[in-house]
Amino acid sequence: MAHARHFDPSLMRLAFGLLVLGYGTKVGLAPMHTWLPDAHSQAPAPVSALMSGVLLTVAFYAILRFKAVTDVALGPGFARTLLVIVASSHWRWRRRF
Repeated sequence: MAHARHFDPSLMRLAFGLLVLGYGTKVGLAPMHTWLPDAHSQAPAPVSALMSGVLLTVAFYAILRFKAVTDVALGPGFARTLLVIVASSHWRWRRRF
């Protein structure tokens, strides 16, 4: 965290955007969430419990951990705005179906 102020801002924006895209796919954020219901219904019960209890939680935790570094490097506005945009698209996507 002490060195986060020295990171390149454009590289941090790209890295956090790709991180939200990658881990957002694991968490099930829209429009990348289409795999999630099928995976839970087709998986055996222990695997479905593992996906619900561990995989999704760890992916969301990773987003929050990298958000802290991004906030130090860029200020809280960029990460907050990106996550609000993704959350609102998730809400709109769910209302459509």
